[in-house]
Amino acid sequence: MASSSVKQIIDPPATDLLVSVCGALAGLVITAAYRNSVIAGALVAMRLIDAASAVGVALAAGTPEVAAQALQRLGLDAALIAMAGVLVVFIKQRFTHKRAPLH
Repeated sequence: MASSSVKQIIDPPATDLLVSVCGALAGLVITAAYRNSVIAGALVAMRLIDAASAVGVALAAGTPEVAAQALQRLGLDAALIAMAGVLVVFIKQRFTHKRAPLH
């Protein structure tokens, strides 16, 4: 499992992380704008698919160290999506809504 594709998933370059952040932000902006579009889910999920599939393939191939690294990437992408979600909701609450949040 030492292919260049696997190495790019488990040790992503900065450009891949930037794509993850932009995809998460775009998907969450679409969702927060109440657009009825399936594109939002795809933008959020596209960054999770590579790492999740790498975990499964690595486990099936019997390389738990690669699976652990891919699982770290999956956690990183999920954390980026969560942080982007908090940012989008905060910005929307701050600049769009003129009322206090409901309690």
